[in-house]
Amino acid sequence: MKFDQATLEEYGSFLLKLKMYPYFDIAHYILMCLAVREDIQTYQSTIPNFHKRHPLACYLSSMLLCFGGGMLVHFLLGEPILDDFKTHQGLVLATACWYLVFFSPFDLVYKLVKFLPIKLGLSVLKEIQRSRKIFDGVNHGLHLYPNSYIIIVLVGALKGAGSGFLTIIDRFNRGIYLPNTNETLHPSFATKGCLVAAILFTAEKKLLLNVPRPVLFFVVAIVFAYIKVMSIFIKSFDPFVPFENLTAAVFFGGIMDALRQANKSSAGSKNKSDTPSADLETKKLN
Repeated sequence: MKFDQATLEEYGSFLLKLKMYPYFDIAHYILMCLAVREDIQTYQSTIPNFHKRHPLACYLSSMLLCFGGGMLVHFLLGEPILDDFKTHQGLVLATACWYLVFFSPFDLVYKLVKFLPIKLGLSVLKEIQRSRKIFDGVNHGLHLYPNSYIIIVLVGALKGAGSGFLTIIDRFNRGIYLPNTNETLHPSFATKGCLVAAILFTAEKKLLLNVPRPVLFFVVAIVFAYIKVMSIFIKSFDPFVPFENLTAAVFFGGIMDALRQANKSSAGSKNKSDTPSADLETKKLN
């Protein structure tokens, strides 16, 4: 299949016009509830049937991740935090997904979602929705602060990856506190990817990037979907890591630290090699 610019623009325009409700939203809600359940199994495995014993905490944590990006953006912009709940459809749909993931008969829905082909399909839908959230976030920031590039990029990035920053609150709500696992200390690919995508969308909006908008959106969505699929097969798959290592070495003292460590190792080896000869000379003098 030949992908020329006209074809890419056609596909990108199709994705931009797609309605996210309900199918893409369902994929997002299911995967967020699945993330909460797997996090419970990882960090609270000593409490059997946690979600059955504490359904309210489990529900609040799931809703926090399902609507985390919008709530965080509303909070930072001084807007009503619960603005996403002004229409009941999204909350009802998210609640239904939560109930099915945690309490379906015989755990059928949970087992289906864990089935690899279904999980891959849901992940692709979620990443397309993430791209749309970033795009809409950039438009929202541009509308409110048209001359502030930092705010525009920040709103777009948090719109797509805000739930990651609220994970620490989600865990605290469930009775655990893990300060060393927050998103600012260990940013995931989703956070870094959303930041880059927000910068690209902002540059295109400000006419600093001469790329057709549908083409840019299509490429961003495909990259997000591809890396998400790869991360399912390859744990901790992050294409930013080589660039981060290079940046750390060049701009954040990595090379100097390596040279300093090598110098210390060399000096230590030299001192060890000099010690026997010094002892021998002392014995001869005696």
